[in-house]
Amino acid sequence: MSSEEREFPREMQPRYDEVDVARILRVSVRTVQAWRLRRTGPSFVRIGTHVRYTERALLDYIEARTEKHE
Repeated sequence: MSSEEREFPREMQPRYDEVDVARILRVSVRTVQAWRLRRTGPSFVRIGTHVRYTERALLDYIEARTEKHE
């Protein structure tokens, strides 16, 4: 299988745009944009002029902010 035929694992594919992320995290698109500008939100991938988020980045972001009560 050539490198062109290989696929990234699903959680690593840059598949979500800022509208998707806002919906998933239940915040406004402006909040997602502000997070990106301040580098405080989920990690993102820039492809040309497009910004995309991976499932792994969203899961990591949520996990890092999850309060665990023991």
